[in-house]
Amino acid sequence: MNEQIKQLAKEAKEHALGAMIKITDKEQALKVYSESYDTKFAELIVRKCISEVAMMGVVHYENPDISWAVNLIIGNLKETFELDKLKEKNSTTCPATQLNLVKVIV
Repeated sequence: MNEQIKQLAKEAKEHALGAMIKITDKEQALKVYSESYDTKFAELIVRKCISEVAMMGVVHYENPDISWAVNLIIGNLKETFELDKLKEKNSTTCPATQLNLVKVIV
């Protein structure tokens, strides 16, 4: 497993442990842990993919065709994986986000 996947798995594990920490019923705690881990791990992977696509928009922000495609791909990923409720933050140091060409998911 590559290091990036290991890091995402670690973050998902920490999230899942936090979700189950106050549950006293062992069976229920394991169920909550499993569901929480799976959901968070998948979300983190999709966020990372969106971030990588967004970086292409940053690198090629001067090309309107690439910027349009990047925004379309990001929108499709967010819709497909129902991530439309994620908080979006515009980077003040990123030219593409300053031009509203790309919004990087954090």
